[in-house]
Amino acid sequence: MTQQESLFYEDVYDVLKAMVQAAGGTKAIASRLWPHKPIAEAQRELLDALNRDRPRKLDPEETLAIMRFSREAGFHGGKHWIDADIGYQPTAPADPKIERDRLADELARAADNFKNLQRAVERMAALRAVEKA
Repeated sequence: MTQQESLFYEDVYDVLKAMVQAAGGTKAIASRLWPHKPIAEAQRELLDALNRDRPRKLDPEETLAIMRFSREAGFHGGKHWIDADIGYQPTAPADPKIERDRLADELARAADNFKNLQRAVERMAALRAVEKA
């Protein structure tokens, strides 16, 4: 299900708020960002971080986590806002099946490469054994 995206966000704080809302709200996201904190404390911290006038700011890893959570919820406005803000064309989200297939292919190539390397090491060991004899 795709969340409705606004055509305009005033700034990064507006788009962060939209991502948090799309991904379940401040309580849900705060508990995912900081599971070791009491929920009420984590929620207050997130609300502070989403307020441009407060000193608490999200670090890059926290921001990326929120972007992932919003992507999981079908909301792509954050990524598209960043694209537009820095001068890129918005792109569609990657299809997880295509990424899975790409990774499987890469893993198969790596396994084949490992087998080839293992055979080369075995040949070198055999040659050394012959040289010593």
